[in-house]
Amino acid sequence: MSDARQILEAMNRSGGLLNLFAVDKREPASAWSFVRRVLNVVRNCLDMDAALVSEFVGDRAVIRVISGPGHPDFPDEGESMPLTDAYCYHVHAGHLPEMIADMSAIRNVELSPRAQAIPVGSHIAVPIRTADGSVFGMMSSFGVMPNPALRPSDVHLLQAFADLSATEIERHRESRQDYLNKRDRIRAVLDGELFDTVYQPIWNVERGVVAGVEALTRVTLEPARPPDQWFAEAGEVGLSGQLELATVRNGCRILDRLPPDVYLSVNASPSTLADPRFQKIFEDEDPGRFVVEITEHETVEDYRLIKRRLRPLRNRGLRVAIDDAGAGYASLKHVLEMEPDIIKLDTALIRSIDRDAMRQALAVAMVRFCQETGTSIVAEGVETEKEFNVLRDLGVRHMQGYLMGRPDAADRILGRIDGAFSLAAPNGGPQRTGENTRPRIVPGALLTGLLDRQRPQLPDHLVLGVRHTGIGGIDDP
Repeated sequence: MSDARQILEAMNRSGGLLNLFAVDKREPASAWSFVRRVLNVVRNCLDMDAALVSEFVGDRAVIRVISGPGHPDFPDEGESMPLTDAYCYHVHAGHLPEMIADMSAIRNVELSPRAQAIPVGSHIAVPIRTADGSVFGMMSSFGVMPNPALRPSDVHLLQAFADLSATEIERHRESRQDYLNKRDRIRAVLDGELFDTVYQPIWNVERGVVAGVEALTRVTLEPARPPDQWFAEAGEVGLSGQLELATVRNGCRILDRLPPDVYLSVNASPSTLADPRFQKIFEDEDPGRFVVEITEHETVEDYRLIKRRLRPLRNRGLRVAIDDAGAGYASLKHVLEMEPDIIKLDTALIRSIDRDAMRQALAVAMVRFCQETGTSIVAEGVETEKEFNVLRDLGVRHMQGYLMGRPDAADRILGRIDGAFSLAAPNGGPQRTGENTRPRIVPGALLTGLLDRQRPQLPDHLVLGVRHTGIGGIDDP
């Protein structure tokens, strides 16, 4: 069929060129769904009964995709046969011509009984070459009966479709290899427990004490990357649940060493919260010691399922926090659906809030929402004294960030919990006031700021008393 008008008419019967690039939602988004559409067009263009793509794997030809109405003797997708039994291989080897209008005229190739059982009256095949010139396999089309309408130009047409498919096939192979590499990396992390847990304090700045610590994961496998990239990669290969559960268990090891009034905050995605294995983590623990932060970066299919799975733990005291609130639509939907105990303002909202009226207005709205609903609010990512002061003035009483303490190993973070927070303390950490005390008085610049703001709010008949703790925990007169 060499006439251009006939070719276009045949393509239109197959849905046209646009059909090649349409997404079939019933099939996975892969090269093979694209190639299948190409083969449908090829079969109609050439007026043949079947069209297929085979891959040469070692000394065998594997049928990857076949398009045809079906015939009991047609090969099946996934079927493998020796190369010498495949018509297309003999074309590639030069034993057969690329185009055969009448197979009965071919006498010089001996095939196995299986190959001879395939009813081939006419045949056309061309190689599928990757970018480096190597042969992936062959694209071929055959008819049950001879086809005298085949012309040499049809070989060029088929080659054009083969080249088009080669690009998608190669992209698929690269994606597949990338997938396998990612899966192997995550499995190596899981099998070797190649991750550490560090902890960052969450301060009650009104009382000047650590209210909780958040467990954060640091993967030790190279290449060094931020934790969210490792978890995202785990999600791409279906291992995010296993990685999250493993890191939560590891983070829980500090619990017995924390003061009883300091909670442990762990992170989990909505899908992990619905996993029965997550519930088992708390079988031998007091859920009241925990806060579970629901991460923002995942669509929730069924909030009712998650709430149902968490209900027994929440009845036993487990608190739920929505992480990264204000970062996107998902976090706000989590807030409305999950009825959290704590809302954590996203770092992006906190950054430069002292210079941005829009950020301040949004923070005010979140604080007011939390006041109306009886929800606690935590500001994440507080890095400067100006940010701290603005957030305090807006009514935020719990904060977390480099200003108050960077994430650190368990032993070092436990040593910091006994100190009280002061903006005057070195390195933005807590000021030590004794080895075994957890003072309720806030020293330094923070104390001055609190006094200035609280004094006008006191009734006239009340006196604000101050106790100053000196060096070494000894009271100054």
